[in-house]
Amino acid sequence: MAIMKQTLTTLLNEHSRSQIETLKQQQERQEHFEKDVREALVRLEAKRNWDQKTPRGGLEFEDAVVEFVTAALRGAPCLVEATGNTPGLRTRCKAGDLVARFTVESAFDGAGVVFEAKRDASYTAQKALEELDTARANRDAIAGVFVMAKSHAPDGFPRFGRYGSNVLVIWDDTDTSTDPYLHAAVLLGLGLATRRKRARDQGDIEALRDIEGRIEDELRRLEKMEKHNEGIRKNSDGIADEIRRAQRQLDLLLRKARSTLAALNIELDDEAAERSTPIAFSAESLSQVLAALPANGEAA
Repeated sequence: MAIMKQTLTTLLNEHSRSQIETLKQQQERQEHFEKDVREALVRLEAKRNWDQKTPRGGLEFEDAVVEFVTAALRGAPCLVEATGNTPGLRTRCKAGDLVARFTVESAFDGAGVVFEAKRDASYTAQKALEELDTARANRDAIAGVFVMAKSHAPDGFPRFGRYGSNVLVIWDDTDTSTDPYLHAAVLLGLGLATRRKRARDQGDIEALRDIEGRIEDELRRLEKMEKHNEGIRKNSDGIADEIRRAQRQLDLLLRKARSTLAALNIELDDEAAERSTPIAFSAESLSQVLAALPANGEAA
């Protein structure tokens, strides 16, 4: 019995030592794993902070905007093209990161919206509007959308605003709660683009040329009237005749102009006046609305 007891005791002690050693090894592996995870998170955070301060971060934000807009317009009668690396209509000018243009399947064929994505704290609202004006001219776009990264938005930059044919919006590519703002900006940009479209039909172009020719004819007619006026007493009959002919031609010109404008679906808007009275939400707009709403469970 003593021998058996000793043997069992030895086995139990060895098993206990083995378990203690195994537990110690597991703890060491766990500590090593947790250390690796912490270091990896620190590196990722450091890289993220660095990217936000470098051009690389701006390119990643631009890619995120391109991806979002492309997904939002999937299935729509639009052609979406990333243009940030290619020159536009202006020599060596690459303004305009993305263009969405209505296709022939749409009643607004050819009308386009240009998007600018920026992760740059130096961009005020005014500078953003100037950038959009350049991008619109460079990409032959009617409307423009400027997407500012939330991490770099300066004080006073509108959370969401419409300035004439331009839209400014703040978006965070890491926070899905900001996605509705960008989605609304895309839709508003398309809506602004539909207010006017380019004259691309050959018949429309010929109609415009006809109007131009008639205007030149009337200018020459006025020159003749001036000559008649020099000898008004002698040429009074000629002046009266020319006035009657000019009146008839101008009436015809007016009807043709109205018809052409209607055919082209051109809206005679005043963008300067619209831009001087923007419709914009402040950065605190959403939080103020949420604070004003009744809490969950309370009566409205």
